[in-house]
Amino acid sequence: MIGGLGHDRTAAIGYAHAKIILVGEHAVVYGQPALAMPLQALTVRAAILRAKGPLALECPIFAGPLREAPVELSGVATAFTATLDRLGMRRADLLLRLRSSVPPARGLGSSAASAAAVVRAVYESVGAAADARELRGLVDLAEDQVHGTASGVDSAGVLAEGPFLFRTGQQPEPVPAGAGAVLLIGDTGCSAETRTAVAEVRQRLDSRAQEVLGTMAELGDLTRFAEAALRAGDIPGLGRALDAAQRALESLGVSHPLVHRLVQRARKAGALGAKLTGGGLGGAMIALAADDEAARSIAQALRDEGAVDTWRQPIAVGVQA
Repeated sequence: MIGGLGHDRTAAIGYAHAKIILVGEHAVVYGQPALAMPLQALTVRAAILRAKGPLALECPIFAGPLREAPVELSGVATAFTATLDRLGMRRADLLLRLRSSVPPARGLGSSAASAAAVVRAVYESVGAAADARELRGLVDLAEDQVHGTASGVDSAGVLAEGPFLFRTGQQPEPVPAGAGAVLLIGDTGCSAETRTAVAEVRQRLDSRAQEVLGTMAELGDLTRFAEAALRAGDIPGLGRALDAAQRALESLGVSHPLVHRLVQRARKAGALGAKLTGGGLGGAMIALAADDEAARSIAQALRDEGAVDTWRQPIAVGVQA
């Protein structure tokens, strides 16, 4: 018998949530800070069950031996096997069952959230809990498998309990929200092309270094302004920072026509600010609403404009919208 697992129908469960980058995507790779927060409306559930035979995985896109899982699940597979190794467990006789409401390739941290849920479930299977450093390290390992050398902001975001300031190589700094507001997240239905976006920014840097580095510095300044606005409860100021960040990201060529349409519609519907979130070239966008009533109006406007789904997340994390 394995640690905390009982008979065959007993499962050890691990959960994780999605994440949002408010300001600072792309610039965070170049030494600038990013401001991010949890997205609690979207979650991943991982269950570990006893099952005879080789390690197995069951999820909406695959069911079978873990060694045969497609490349899209390489992060999940890495999180599973690396955690087993960390705990000295055999790579056999276990089934990982994964369920997620986080849409993949939207810039919302789907791969990091999946990895975090898997790590927690494996630890739970032996009646233990990973400490913060172990958990972050294992999720980062899985993220590197998916994205190459990841910045770390996704792994920090899916493990965070509230808004935080992130700098590569440093511990996330919690940022308390000084006043309530609501974020609307709109899904374009178009997969984000993060690797392509990162590569295009690098190409621009190679050919127009002064211009691109200036934009990165501007995004860093906007992140610090947004952080101060969030702490002070200056929600209109935070909205202005989102709008300015969107203009900067458009100048880097990482926005998308569908994102642009949703951003413009959100502003017309009363959003205090709106922008893409994540790597760009598709994916999701965010809009800042003064309150939940305004958020509902903006959500309807986004759906009318073609958003395939919307979610609400209060800035005061822990509050259900």
